Amino acid sequence: MDLFAEGENFQIALEDGLVRAKVWRRTDLDASRGAAEAERLANHFHVFSSREDVRGLLFDVRVAPSFMGQRTQNALGGAIRAFALNHKPVAVVSAATMQALQFERMLGAQAPLHGREFSDLEAAEAWLVAFHLGAR
Repeated sequence: MDLFAEGENFQIALEDGLVRAKVWRRTDLDASRGAAEAERLANHFHVFSSREDVRGLLFDVRVAPSFMGQRTQNALGGAIRAFALNHKPVAVVSAATMQALQFERMLGAQAPLHGREFSDLEAAEAWLVAFHLGAR
């Protein structure tokens, strides 16, 4: 796995054509800094979404803050939409109920045919593989 970028609360790697991004909670980041990091992360996602060597996105937010503000939602929603417009799947793995609800809504609006929310990492990985085999 090749590490691509790191932020104050995120890490992005590329492995076999799959973007693997992980976000974690940092109690020392206020809402404004957290949203700024989400915008940085989204900018990286936009770049990856159009790369020919990228097949999809696995976005692990299980240890991220359990709630996203509007600025974060806007940034990540646009980036998820970019993957969908390029016909690339997005699997989001969440743990908190509010996270799951926010991402389900976001995926439904931005990537209805290309995005799914999961509570299990292995299930998300299997779905991404199946997506490329035509079993959506």
